[in-house]
Amino acid sequence: MAGYVTMTGDIGAEVYVLAAKEDHIAGIVNPPSPKAAHWTNDALPPDPKEWMAGAVRREQSWWEDWAAWIGERLGERRPPPPTGAGATGPSAPPPGSTSMRSEER
Repeated sequence: MAGYVTMTGDIGAEVYVLAAKEDHIAGIVNPPSPKAAHWTNDALPPDPKEWMAGAVRREQSWWEDWAAWIGERLGERRPPPPTGAGATGPSAPPPGSTSMRSEER
């Protein structure tokens, strides 16, 4: 488990660790798959091998586990803040000047 870091001290935040079956990019880019699996363990021992030995394998994408975890910690849903330039209007018509090639500006 390369990159395993133990945070057993009081850091002022809740720590949640899981190990994914797929590599980092595949787990982010690909949608949840029936082949997906990950491991969780509420304990945070200093040795990653000890963490893995006590972990529970879950037959689902880590996204689903994380979505449930973060969902318990989110506040109420609210509308997004307004977008655009407010009273002055947009600086350019869609798609905007930043998405054009320099010779098109």
